[in-house]
Amino acid sequence: MDKPMTQRARMRRTQVCLGDADYQMAMRLAAQERVSLAEVIRRALRQYGTTSLARGDEELKRRFFSVVGTGQSGDRRASLDHDRAIYARPFRGR
Repeated sequence: MDKPMTQRARMRRTQVCLGDADYQMAMRLAAQERVSLAEVIRRALRQYGTTSLARGDEELKRRFFSVVGTGQSGDRRASLDHDRAIYARPFRGR
């Protein structure tokens, strides 16, 4: 079983955009497991990382995790409005 939140390493807030089908699947999994959507995503990433390691794909894992948390704006709301923090303007859609 996973460690309780208080025993885990420090968490970082992030924003993830999911297509409708992925979102619905993740929400169904969250309801079925009785966990949050964030926990479903954390578990999926851990499983993906473990699978990559089992294949001996250390380089992929190193590259993937080398960019996690590299940005720092000093803006406490950057995770909530990352387009403004990164591009100095809000996201307007495609």
